[in-house]
Amino acid sequence: MKTDVFKQKEKIKKEQEIAKQKEEKRKKEQKEKEERDKRLKEKLKDSYIEGSGSSVEAFKKIVDEYKIDAEDVDKWAFIINKESGWNFRATNPSSGAYGLPQSLPGSKMSAFGDDWETNPYTQLKWMLDYMNSRYGSIDKAYKFWNENHWY
Repeated sequence: MKTDVFKQKEKIKKEQEIAKQKEEKRKKEQKEKEERDKRLKEKLKDSYIEGSGSSVEAFKKIVDEYKIDAEDVDKWAFIINKESGWNFRATNPSSGAYGLPQSLPGSKMSAFGDDWETNPYTQLKWMLDYMNSRYGSIDKAYKFWNENHWY
């Protein structure tokens, strides 16, 4: 009988230790995420993004609203830098691609708002949906861009 009680206590102790380890791991991962997000906010605050004004403000807003992690923010900002230089009125003279995402045709963005020609937030909502729909994620769109120099 004592052996069974002892085994039961050992089992409970082991389960508690496993639960403690899982909780410590969860806390560590949460802390790492918070540190990444803090670094992101510092980057955004320091305007690491090439450009300023309404495009950057719209980007900050959508990143916050959609809770985009720091790694994806860097990758998305890279694509915007390359495609339009943060100019929401950028027009490719050869193809006619338009806006921050260089949508071709630009009017495709109208699905996200009638103000697609003048509102960087509308363009960014469309761009996020485009990257997720076409490539599956910001990361995959970024990888494609790096392989092809377009997305």
